[in-house]
Amino acid sequence: ETPSKCVMAFGTARRKEATPLPFKPVFVLCCVLINESLSITFLFPFVPFMVRSFHVAKTEEDVGYYAGMIASSFMLAQFFSSYLWGWLSDRIGRRPVLLSGMIANIACTLLFGFSKSLWLAVTARSLCGLLNGNIGVAKCYMSDITDESNQGKGFSVIALMWGAGLMVGPIVGGLLSQPADKYEALFSQDGPFGVFPFLLPCIFIASVSVVGLVVGIKYLKEPGRLESQHEKTVRASGQDKDIEMQGLGASDSLAMDLEAGDDDDDAESGSSTRVPTPNDCEVVDLEQSKTATESGSSRMLSNGNSSHSKSSETGSCTPTVLVTVLSYCVLKMSTIMSDEAFPLWAASTISEGGLEFDSNRITVPLTASGVALVLFQLFVFHRLEHCFGALQIFRIGLFVTAPLFAVVPFLGFVYTQAPKEVFWFIICGIYVLRSFSLSSSFTSIMLLINNSAPAGRVGAVNGVAQSCSALFSAVAPLSSGSLFAWSSSAGLPFPIDYHFIFLLTGTLIASLILPAMLLPASVNMRRSNSSSMLNKLATESGT
Repeated sequence: ETPSKCVMAFGTARRKEATPLPFKPVFVLCCVLINESLSITFLFPFVPFMVRSFHVAKTEEDVGYYAGMIASSFMLAQFFSSYLWGWLSDRIGRRPVLLSGMIANIACTLLFGFSKSLWLAVTARSLCGLLNGNIGVAKCYMSDITDESNQGKGFSVIALMWGAGLMVGPIVGGLLSQPADKYEALFSQDGPFGVFPFLLPCIFIASVSVVGLVVGIKYLKEPGRLESQHEKTVRASGQDKDIEMQGLGASDSLAMDLEAGDDDDDAESGSSTRVPTPNDCEVVDLEQSKTATESGSSRMLSNGNSSHSKSSETGSCTPTVLVTVLSYCVLKMSTIMSDEAFPLWAASTISEGGLEFDSNRITVPLTASGVALVLFQLFVFHRLEHCFGALQIFRIGLFVTAPLFAVVPFLGFVYTQAPKEVFWFIICGIYVLRSFSLSSSFTSIMLLINNSAPAGRVGAVNGVAQSCSALFSAVAPLSSGSLFAWSSSAGLPFPIDYHFIFLLTGTLIASLILPAMLLPASVNMRRSNSSSMLNKLATESGT
């Protein structure tokens, strides 16, 4: 039989109907992901007050230093542990790693709430990062339980839960910390929440992990079992014959070096030929399909042994893996630097190029951005990914995001010259569009990292990505604050004045465009699925 007709809409191909996401595993992942993002951000509103309660800071500068130490200890610990957890999930399975991570998160979060000294607080946060690799492993699990038809929707759930946790975390920490001082009618100073003023938000965060743990123990299955059941359903309904393909896009001529480095690892899955990709643009008829398959099969037989030995040497670090992981880290670092610099710039005086905003006005564009992110991930991204493919969405996202990062400090001129209604429309519009482009870029690059991972090494590759991004995330706030303070106070000329940090982050994003253009179109398709598709076509052609 011939492969099914190629769907030409917007230059990509998918299965005719998207496979429904399995509800119970996705629900458990939602609990895991929202808890991870809550755990990172819930302490930000009260950590300076916690430091003061330890009586170790002699000046306000010391408060900031020790608060940064507590906040960054989690990410620094993740840098050392994430790869090991990802590697372990490839060996013993995703389920035990996810469940153990939730148990560790419960214990370490409660320990943090009971902290009465700086070093106990730092130890609790460090242990939470060391003993919990769920951020990267959750992405692996989502990759395992989705296919090309629904992976966009699955990774939209990841971005949605992560964004929701980042928004809700500071609210939880701010409202529930020091309850004996804020809600005297409900909490006594002599009670447990008076003695441990930061315990209540920790209990709330731990309770989310408890819900995820209970549901996970009952419903979370190892992905291999879910896949085998799904494959039976697909075969029974005949959907496995509805694979749609297209020819390579123009970017592939630029991507030959990257593909050549990755072909060695594809041999481990039984293929040394170029696989069909979602950017393909030609409908393959019966005779062409048979010819291509027979040629590919003979090449597989002749090159299989030598390619396998090469694959064992290269491991997980193919050129495509390196490019996608580095792109993810630079994108995350640039975003954190920009997010850290915005309130500093907006709160500075008009004479210094700022807006003289208070905290309430600073939150207006950020709130608009958060609402836009939720709506975009719920209703838009998976449809765009279904039409264009993750690689094309990532490229477009970078093109749009880079100028949006760079333009922010120029809004000071708009604020002083234009009516206030016009200014608010522009700044909120920029941050809403920025939310669209950033969420598209992050979700797409997560998909590309998973797709670029050799079969059997998805956990290790995600562990490397999480370890590296954790290091970048720990460094970004410190460098952003220091660079903004230096450029704003030194009386330097444009562009190294207060514009500098925003122009720098925009340039960093723009620097990712060329590597993204050089990525092979095959990164839109998973390697394990690509090899099984070729084997399937070979079987059909021989019958």
